[in-house]
Amino acid sequence: FFDLSDNYYVMGRRYKCDKCMKTNETLQKESKESAKENESAVKKVRHRYTFRSWDEDVLPYLPRGCGDEFPAFLTHKCGLDKKVVDMMRPLFDRGYRPEALSDLLLEMHSKEYTRQWLKHERLSAFQRKTGLGNSCSEMFSDFSDPEKYNGKVPTGGYLAKVYKLFHKSIRCHLSKEVKKRGAERLAWDVSYKEAKHLSQYKGQPVFKGLVTAVNENGEVRMQFHIVSDSHDQMETAIEAFKRTTLEYGLPPLKLLSTDDPLRDRAFFNRIFPSLAVADMG
Repeated sequence: FFDLSDNYYVMGRRYKCDKCMKTNETLQKESKESAKENESAVKKVRHRYTFRSWDEDVLPYLPRGCGDEFPAFLTHKCGLDKKVVDMMRPLFDRGYRPEALSDLLLEMHSKEYTRQWLKHERLSAFQRKTGLGNSCSEMFSDFSDPEKYNGKVPTGGYLAKVYKLFHKSIRCHLSKEVKKRGAERLAWDVSYKEAKHLSQYKGQPVFKGLVTAVNENGEVRMQFHIVSDSHDQMETAIEAFKRTTLEYGLPPLKLLSTDDPLRDRAFFNRIFPSLAVADMG
């Protein structure tokens, strides 16, 4: 597992569920009987009955929330320490690229390697001078020696993959959290560049633009695609926003800015009555 300044390993047992194993045997038996009756090929049916102690399906069931204390986010063959994962969002939101974070981790790992090397050299010098311990200690390992220190850092591509997988795993939580963010001011914008490159069908874009509404704190409160510039396509998302605002007891919208106020003014005043009141005031 990749940490901020070094790497570590996790070892654990693989457990077997007897009940799940019996279920697996029953399903395989039924599959063979069904194939024999229908004179068809046997379908591969497998019900999982073994699991590791750190499986993501197991951790939530550990008592007293101990599963949340597992230190890393797991991928197929390795993992990333949660301290690094926690750094990714604030850094990436400020334009810090995954490749730059990989370079930063390499710098931190190299410094830790140097500290360990100096510590080893000082201990060796002390043992030679005093005659205590092993006076012929082995030379310290190279940073990249796969059989000893084995210094490795994640690549930018791996960090980007972990970033996406981690936020996908907490998507439900993030969706609930964003609903708690109020908006007394909204900056409304439609981007046409993104839609040209996303979701193309036979070389033609499916959507015309991406609508984004940002509140006074720079938080995205609405974001959705449109297939034309008609205001009708915006009403469903706006009504959902208004319903959420009412349910959470958030203050009503007071100000909205767009890049085409003459065209949008009547529509937004109609769908946001609080804007019309503020306009009259």
